[in-house]
Amino acid sequence: MRLGVHYTFTLPMIPEEQWQNTIDDVGVLAFLQGLPIGHSRYNNYALGASKIVRRTAYYGTHVNGVKTAYPEACRPAVYEEVLQSAKHAAEKGYYPKLCSM
Repeated sequence: MRLGVHYTFTLPMIPEEQWQNTIDDVGVLAFLQGLPIGHSRYNNYALGASKIVRRTAYYGTHVNGVKTAYPEACRPAVYEEVLQSAKHAAEKGYYPKLCSM
């Protein structure tokens, strides 16, 4: 028995990029539909996603007067700063190097 109440639930149109983030990352998707506001109804959604990216840290030092950055695997004993990535090291004027083992 419906008692005169009838609901039609529909999914909103969500852009492709937001769907990709939802599928690949940890996230929360919430829908709010039919909330009475005055003479109309409120229908909307909220989408939140998070991504953890682990990058190899680079350690910046001077070698023969040249700013050089080495990855974690061959960290120098004395270094001046820790950099987030090879790109970040290059932006700060360091020459990123690979380990020579």
